[in-house]
Amino acid sequence: MGTGHNGASSRKRGGHGALANKQAADLYAKSLDRTIRQLKTAGHTTARALSEELARRQVPTARGGDWHPTTVKRLVARLR
Repeated sequence: MGTGHNGASSRKRGGHGALANKQAADLYAKSLDRTIRQLKTAGHTTARALSEELARRQVPTARGGDWHPTTVKRLVARLR
């Protein structure tokens, strides 16, 4: 069991960080579902093509970083 900054275990602090992160990631993926489907229909079928088009359209990632093929693969996997 991990400890936080004050030495308290994650369980004692609530321990819901991982669950909250997963739920937030799932919600973000769902918010991009329509966009991803539209891009695939328009011919952007590979993870690389999707990441390039999302970056070109300035669609923000969940954490504000850059789009990468791996980021897209993980997002698409959440949509399945």
